[in-house]
Amino acid sequence: MRKRAYAPVALFIIFIIGIFGIYILLDHGILGAKAITDIDLVQRVNDPVKVHFIDVGQGDAILLQVHDKTVLIDAGPAANAQRVVGYLKSYGIERLDYIFLSHIHEDHMGGMAEVIRNFEVGSFYTTNKSTTTRNYENMMTELAKKGLEVKTAKAGLELTFEDDITLSLLSPNADVYVNPNNYSPVMRLSYLSSAFLFTGDAEVPVENEVLRRGLNISADVFKAAHHGSTTSNSLPFLEKVKPQYVVVTSEKGNDFSLPNESILQAFADLNATILKTEDMGNIVFSSNGKEVRLLNH
Repeated sequence: MRKRAYAPVALFIIFIIGIFGIYILLDHGILGAKAITDIDLVQRVNDPVKVHFIDVGQGDAILLQVHDKTVLIDAGPAANAQRVVGYLKSYGIERLDYIFLSHIHEDHMGGMAEVIRNFEVGSFYTTNKSTTTRNYENMMTELAKKGLEVKTAKAGLELTFEDDITLSLLSPNADVYVNPNNYSPVMRLSYLSSAFLFTGDAEVPVENEVLRRGLNISADVFKAAHHGSTTSNSLPFLEKVKPQYVVVTSEKGNDFSLPNESILQAFADLNATILKTEDMGNIVFSSNGKEVRLLNH
């Protein structure tokens, strides 16, 4: 009789332990797939603006989703091209309405041919600086196969989407620069009182150009220029941006020792939250026009 009395209690304890065990397994990623969870989380958010900083190691690849339109800024190095393609496909993307190649360096351009090969492309923008590298030639070949015109990215270009969401190019302001980095367009995506600022590898001379023009560069989210290098991210520029978040696109142990510690300190002195792809992987934000939200961390 005593054994029967204890049986319900024992079953209840086993049930509680089982539930707790499943929670631990889910929490540690042993059950389920974290990547799928992240995608579902991002897709459930109904904000009209989403910005994805794709982890491509030492390089840039940034996806903008504005309502049903898509914009890709850069495609990372060739070695990680499939990472970009796979990421875009994981979100069900079949068409890129706009592609911007900031400049011709490998860590921004290397994966572009593979991206063009795998997706329908609406318009392709880059600067008027060319090169003779294999990856550049492969990119131009893929553009030609799809009959795509290469349009010039220049200051003054604006793309306006629904709800007056605007992507504005604030540079380049000159036709010729000595350093290819400075062809990188400074681009501001604005939606009501929220904004994102993208910089490619633009350096201090370009930052000064933008400042002299008196343009609005304030932003909730700032893509650290040139991966957090001292050649960029000047204090006068940063003080005008006043970011809440700074995203640094970098790879651990990279050959350039980026981001620079003094630049990270400058970001911290502005009370910005610093997010590095080398630590966090892919980083995704959304905006409802009033505030930005970090979605996947």
